[in-house]
Amino acid sequence: MRMLKIALIAVLIVLIAASPVAAITLTDLPPGQDLYDENIKILKYANGDFRGISYMIKSTGATSGIRYRTSAVTVDINGVIATVDISHLVGKATAGKTNASIIAITTEDIIASVGEQYRSQVENMNPEEIQIGAHIQIYNKGTGQVLENITSQDQVYDKASKWGFGSQDITDMKTRFLQDYTSGPVIIEEEHEYGYGVRPSILVK
Repeated sequence: MRMLKIALIAVLIVLIAASPVAAITLTDLPPGQDLYDENIKILKYANGDFRGISYMIKSTGATSGIRYRTSAVTVDINGVIATVDISHLVGKATAGKTNASIIAITTEDIIASVGEQYRSQVENMNPEEIQIGAHIQIYNKGTGQVLENITSQDQVYDKASKWGFGSQDITDMKTRFLQDYTSGPVIIEEEHEYGYGVRPSILVK
């Protein structure tokens, strides 16, 4: 079962690579299946060049007017820190249902954040230390007012529970923060002339 799960995830990651836009992606996994994996995957081209990383988050669809959204994702690889704004993107989540999704961040995403002067450093990375983060906003859907900002995992419980979020929502939020690199498989992909990924949707509570 575990091998089937790993194989399915690997296939999905490769399918993400078939899109012609070089950008961060978010891909929902099939609902109703326990496919969540906390490991960070290293993505490389067939020639061994660093292509990016992927990781999973979990999200549960909103059932009330106080919700949360991910306005940006952050990644720190070997001390190179990138923040990718995704506040203009909105995703789909079925009310009350929890599912896993894959986020893939490419070298082009990182370079766009840190600047062209770091292109060679980023493209030639051998990732050893990785931290994943997010900027989460708790907001009122009816008024649009942002009620709280969360930028670290240790803020999640206090700020989320203050606004009535339960244990499942708090667990989901925490999947957006991976503090240490967890050794996961290296996904080797064939060389392509096109870029990587499509514009993502945000999983919204």
